[in-house]
Amino acid sequence: MTLTDVQIKAEAPGGVRRRVSDGGGLLLEIDPAGGKYWIWRHRYPPSKDGKQQDYRIGPYPKISLKKARQIRDEQRKRMLIEGINPCAAKRQEKVERFTSESSSSINRTCGYFSGLAATCRAAAVTRRLR
Repeated sequence: MTLTDVQIKAEAPGGVRRRVSDGGGLLLEIDPAGGKYWIWRHRYPPSKDGKQQDYRIGPYPKISLKKARQIRDEQRKRMLIEGINPCAAKRQEKVERFTSESSSSINRTCGYFSGLAATCRAAAVTRRLR
């Protein structure tokens, strides 16, 4: 049975974390605090022997039912056609995003201080940094 937006809004938090199925492995996880999160449960490699994995799509209502279904379908297509593990690919993207953000902030900081060193306050700044 597929979910509707009205059913999702009507789901109230309970005493324990629970999951409501939309079909095709798409689940809505409802935690006791009231948060709702989309999860796609799949097997990788896609066979009976594959390991079961949960791909966290994101929170509801930030990610709508329609968008969650689209993401599930895109990830399933990538997994079946390209042979890419969706969970590992998401982890790798996160690592790359973090390293690029941290390196760019380091470059901005170094550029700022090297610009200060060229000004008349270079001596004062150098003393403070030591």
